[in-house]
Amino acid sequence: MTLKQQHAPINNPLADGDIVDIYFFDNALKELPITTLFTTVNDGEQQINYLSENLEYLPVVPFCDLNMPQKNSFECLSEIRENERLKNIYMVIFSMFYPQDKTLNWA
Repeated sequence: MTLKQQHAPINNPLADGDIVDIYFFDNALKELPITTLFTTVNDGEQQINYLSENLEYLPVVPFCDLNMPQKNSFECLSEIRENERLKNIYMVIFSMFYPQDKTLNWA
C-alpha cells in the first residue's frame, strides 16, 4: 500500500436499489471515525461495471444487497471470483429481509 493509498478515503460501493437501505447505510458510514467514499449502484450488474472501471482504486469491501434486479449478489460474487483482477476482493452480502414465517429454518 502506497502512502497516498494509506491516507485516501476508504472506498465503499454499495449495490442496493432501495433508497431507504441506502439512507441507513450512508448514515452508518458517517458514524465511523474514518473518511469513506460512498458510492451507490442499483444492482449487481452495475456493481461489476463499477469494479471493472475502478481497478486502480478498488474498494476495501464492496457491499451488495442479497436481492437485486439484473444480477443478484450471488451472481455478482461468482463473476467477481472468475475475474483475475477482482477475485481477491472480499464482499459483504446483506439483506434487510426478515422472514415473518417463524417456521422457516435459516440456520
